[in-house]
Order: sequence, then C-alpha cells, then structure tokens
Amino acid sequence: MNYQEITAEILQGTNNGDDLHLIDREVLDFISDASPSDVSEMDEVAFFELCARVRKGYRPPWFHGFENLTIDRVGFVSWRGRQVEHYDLPWAFEAKARVRAERLAEDCRELERLGKEVCEANLWQLRDDQRAAVSSAL
Repeated sequence: MNYQEITAEILQGTNNGDDLHLIDREVLDFISDASPSDVSEMDEVAFFELCARVRKGYRPPWFHGFENLTIDRVGFVSWRGRQVEHYDLPWAFEAKARVRAERLAEDCRELERLGKEVCEANLWQLRDDQRAAVSSAL
C-alpha cells in the first residue's frame, strides 16, 4: 500500500478526517502533502501508527489526559462523545486550559454520580449550585 491508499483508508475510517484529533490530523495532512524525500522515519512511524489505530476503531486521545474528555479540531470539547464546552484554539492546549479541563471532567463525573445527563445546561446548573453553596457558607 502506498501513502495515498493509506490516507484514503484513514479518511474513510474517521468520517473523512473530521473525527481526527488535531495532532493526528497534522500527521495525515503532512504525509499527504509531502514528497517522499520530505518524510522522515519518525513521520512514517506516526503515520503507520495512526493507520493501525484507525483499523482497530479510531478513538481520539483523552483531552489533557482526562479520561472520557476529548476535543475536536475546531475546539469542541466532549464528554463520552457529547459536546459540553468549546475552547478557543490554540488556547485549549495551554496550562490554564488544562486546569479548566480538569474542572470540567470533575463536574461531568459529578453529574454522572448524581444520575443527571451530562450536558451544557446541567453543567451550568451544577456550577450555579456550587457557587450558591459557597456563598451561603460565607
């Protein structure tokens, strides 16, 4: 198989690339646009590893390492595949965003613990309730 055939397979297995994580998309785009002499051994390894993950059923990496939290290539953050917030890019990958993502993951787990649907409206309500509890304790 050549790079073009593998690229087509990756695109087919990832909703025309729309499901790819930003870094995975960069790997795919680089290999697709590069001449063979521009592709390093490291680039090729990343490309073939991506292909192997797509063949196994692609799942994007966890956002900032928080299980069940992912981000798409335009900044929509999802919990278990459901959009819950939007982060501006490239800010989403900065240290401050990691702190915010950690809080988001905690809040999503709390909603699940309470038996509530994890969605933007319930996240806002949970945060309002938390703020009210802090205010009343003061």
